[in-house]
Amino acid sequence: MHLPMLLDSNRSLRFIKFLVAGGLGTFGYIFLSYLISSLGVKPWTASFIAYASMIPLVYSIQRIFVFKSRESKAKSFLRYLAIQLLGLFLSAVLPYLLSLLNVPALVSFVLVSMLAALVSYFLQLRWAFSNAK
Repeated sequence: MHLPMLLDSNRSLRFIKFLVAGGLGTFGYIFLSYLISSLGVKPWTASFIAYASMIPLVYSIQRIFVFKSRESKAKSFLRYLAIQLLGLFLSAVLPYLLSLLNVPALVSFVLVSMLAALVSYFLQLRWAFSNAK
């Protein structure tokens, strides 16, 4: 981000809303991943299932609350879905690779959520909801 973006109150507010919505989605993802993995499911599988489960809920929050998008629902959802498929890929691959290094499952879930959030914000802003208010 550059300084003019931070000084623009609308953009700053949008970014704060994104962080709040993303934080709620991240908490849901981490909680659900941990819950599923505690039932004996491998961490990378639990992560994949939890991430996929959160997509429709977080899309709605991002579209309505954060970006106030005027883009058609079909178009923005397909773009959002493509972005989340990238995140979904990361949510399966990263915990798997980290498990080979004996990184605890909860740590890998947190790392995945951080990386996915950064990638997601910039792609949503510039592509999925590019004509947001």
